[in-house]
Amino acid sequence: MDSQQYELEVEVDKGSRAKTLLEGISPYFDQLEDNLIEQFKALSVTSPQSDEVLKMIKLQHLALSNVRRSIVNAVETGKMAFHSLYGEVE
Repeated sequence: MDSQQYELEVEVDKGSRAKTLLEGISPYFDQLEDNLIEQFKALSVTSPQSDEVLKMIKLQHLALSNVRRSIVNAVETGKMAFHSLYGEVE
């Protein structure tokens, strides 16, 4: 086995584990996102803390989106590696 084939197999494995993780964690991501939306809706624009709270909600949403995107990228990379190795889509 050459190093390129080994690297592709590693990516397939990482992608498979990321897919399993994403399937298990997606409901929690969705729940967190819903909670952030509810916090945003409940935010009073007249509150002196509203700007700070809005920044925190935005940062939390950005972090959540970045984590989800990272896992999805690993899944997609695994799919491409699988296709490179076996010539078919997983």
